[in-house]
Amino acid sequence: MSNKTLKSSGAKTALAPKTLIPVIIGVVVVLCGLVVFDTRPTSHLTIQNQAVNIETVSSPESITRGLSGRDQLSENHGMLFVMGRNDRHCFWMKDMKFPLDIIWLDNQKRIVHIEANVAPESFPKSFCPNEPAHYVLEVNAGSAADWGWSVGQQATF
Repeated sequence: MSNKTLKSSGAKTALAPKTLIPVIIGVVVVLCGLVVFDTRPTSHLTIQNQAVNIETVSSPESITRGLSGRDQLSENHGMLFVMGRNDRHCFWMKDMKFPLDIIWLDNQKRIVHIEANVAPESFPKSFCPNEPAHYVLEVNAGSAADWGWSVGQQATF
């Protein structure tokens, strides 16, 4: 084997780890994105025997984004915001394309306030509960009334 063949062979071996670097970086970026957006669309929430498929969000970025920019929310679906602490968390309809019912739940998962039929055109108005809440649920407008939900009812999730 000549010296020239060894150098050529060594160069090919040295390139292999370098080609893996972009792949590794890509995997890390995707995994970080999953953590940042923190969504889990396969959960369920039940109030008054009405089951709702929920997408749960808890990171500051995903809470701020919420359902903004989406064209619709499927029937019997909602977004559950895990706020991290009890407080009078206010919500608005920035960049929303469809109306919502907004339901606030305390740390015992009990409904403490419902704001029904909140229209996208209400922005920049903010909607706040009368009592502190730990969770906020958004569902299609009219759903809370259709399902018979009211203040004081217990959720399970």
